[in-house]
Amino acid sequence: MTSVLIWGFYHQGNLGDDLMGMMLYEMLEEIGTLPVIFTSNKRFAAMGYRTVDDFSQISPDILILGGGAFFKNHAASKKMIEEKLKTLGAFIRERAIPVHGISLGSDGVSNLEALSPARQAIVKGDHFKSVALRLASDRVLGLRNMHHLADIVLLAAFCSDRYKRLTPIQPEVDAPRTLINMSRRSATHLPRILWRERGNRVAFFRAHTGEGLTRGEITIPGYDVVEDDRLCAQLGYLKAADRIISAKLHPGVIALSYGTQFESVYARPKTTAFLRETREKIPDPDLLFGEYMKHLRALA
Repeated sequence: MTSVLIWGFYHQGNLGDDLMGMMLYEMLEEIGTLPVIFTSNKRFAAMGYRTVDDFSQISPDILILGGGAFFKNHAASKKMIEEKLKTLGAFIRERAIPVHGISLGSDGVSNLEALSPARQAIVKGDHFKSVALRLASDRVLGLRNMHHLADIVLLAAFCSDRYKRLTPIQPEVDAPRTLINMSRRSATHLPRILWRERGNRVAFFRAHTGEGLTRGEITIPGYDVVEDDRLCAQLGYLKAADRIISAKLHPGVIALSYGTQFESVYARPKTTAFLRETREKIPDPDLLFGEYMKHLRALA
């Protein structure tokens, strides 16, 4: 049985990143591999996923670099993340492990030279074999063996129906109809949004929860806050809402997968690019899921 290590930014308690790792795990398990997620985030194990947090504990056959804005400008990459990437790169080289990127994307970067040394070392290294880019426009990066598969988070609703561990938890009857997920840099937009939404059941939604809570998502006194470190409970709120207004990408993408309206505010380049590519038609989830499964089978 092929053993697969799934590595991503899974230690921050980020709903979008964590869901990516879980969906990859479910798909890989379904095709008959033995997946494990590299994380110290306890909510993975609590939901029944195999995890490790030390490279000495594992000897995988392949490594899946799973999801997120991996192609990020050097100046925008946090020191803590860079140290983790250096450690990952050393592990890949020492063990000569084939690496495949899945649903990777850029955040305002158009060439590999703009990346940090740690990121460049991984994608330019001999063991980086292929990458499935979540945006067609990221082909400009010029990576070897590139493919395009639409963002895996568009399969949130499909996978939460298919896999028991990802079943949304229904919120209370009086769940908010409008969820606001905003960062500090987008705070100037709040007065207009709150005025427009007056009379609706409004709550602020935190997509970063648990041990990795960043406090980067703003709230306003007097308004309810949806802050639940159970991933399936977060999915339940997004599914039940009429609309999510967000400055971030993946809470909105998850909402779109459930048919919830997504209003993007003060979008980063990666969000603008995603909306541009999906504006006319969101991919059919059955077809997209089939493409992912076919791609993963080819890797394993």
